[in-house]
Amino acid sequence: MVLIEYVFSFIIILSLIVFVHEFGHYIVAKKFGVKIDEFSIGFGKELFSLNDKSGTKWKLCLIPLGGYVKMYGDRNAASVPGEKNDLLTNKQQAFIFKPLYQKFLIVLAGPVFNYLLAIIILFFLFFKYGVSTSSNIISEVVVNSPAASAGVMSGDQIIEISGVQIDNFQDIQKIVQISPKINLDFKILRDGERLNLAVMPEKNITEDFLGNKIETGLIGIKSSEVIYKEANIFNAAILSLNEVWDMSVLSVTVVKQLILGQRDLSDLAGPVKIAKYSGQVTEKSLTKDENGNRNFYLIFWFIAIISINLGFANLLPIPVLDGGHLVLYIIQAIRGKELSAKVQEIIFKTGFALLILLFIMVTINDVQFIFGG
Repeated sequence: MVLIEYVFSFIIILSLIVFVHEFGHYIVAKKFGVKIDEFSIGFGKELFSLNDKSGTKWKLCLIPLGGYVKMYGDRNAASVPGEKNDLLTNKQQAFIFKPLYQKFLIVLAGPVFNYLLAIIILFFLFFKYGVSTSSNIISEVVVNSPAASAGVMSGDQIIEISGVQIDNFQDIQKIVQISPKINLDFKILRDGERLNLAVMPEKNITEDFLGNKIETGLIGIKSSEVIYKEANIFNAAILSLNEVWDMSVLSVTVVKQLILGQRDLSDLAGPVKIAKYSGQVTEKSLTKDENGNRNFYLIFWFIAIISINLGFANLLPIPVLDGGHLVLYIIQAIRGKELSAKVQEIIFKTGFALLILLFIMVTINDVQFIFGG
């Protein structure tokens, strides 16, 4: 029963996020007069479909690991362009004949809609629950900890870490936790004087709020000053935008660490791990706490995080992904003409192979995580 609940939760959550992503492509393409052949949630065997008046086939498919919008003129669901000569009679409705800026906006719309979904969810969460933070002023430094060894003292105010501005203790935690065994540059304000300290978080095996064992960075500092603020409409909007920005910056940091070899590929999560977290978050959200309340905000927060990650991942410059298409459009704008069909085909096949390889790797990571955690 637990496995069924996890799988069901995963399908519902991922399908919602994928639908929002693909709807971004769909609505902007329609705005520019592109005919949509298919709108699919999932891949593989078709389970259910219907056709609307415009000729779009809306499909639900067996494998719930994504989706796609197939536009008129695309050779396949990955938006590989077809032959232009075959479309001369209907070129006003063909994606391939649209101006470059329209193609760019259509492709960009998917990730943008993922970010918009996260911003809307976080806005309502902040507006309803407010925000509780701790000060960026350190109240205690653990003896013999990395922070103590680096010279951090009680009363220090941490204002920046490796180029990232710090406003509260949660900002410190976000960076430190994803950076075990990585040197971080701390900018500290002490008695009105600015100091630069190098701190390397130690590896720490702990449990997340769902009970899963995770590896995080730890430097041994505490902040006792807790600040709770209610959020009006304006503050909630600012907080949601800042949160999305911070999560995106952390994603960039993780990618940078992977490229530099500072982070192992085993840290990447795939569908199995996401399915487990989906089930755990759903279960925790629906279970009453000691006060008889259900913490529905957890599932919405989780959806916002996954939506941001999906939007960010799709912007990576990998062929087949939206980011790969955007890079090709930028190259085309610089060159004044698009790459040849043969070169594009090679690029897309290479990108597809990379994605398959990455999928296999993260699935292996997930299986190890499940049995290990």
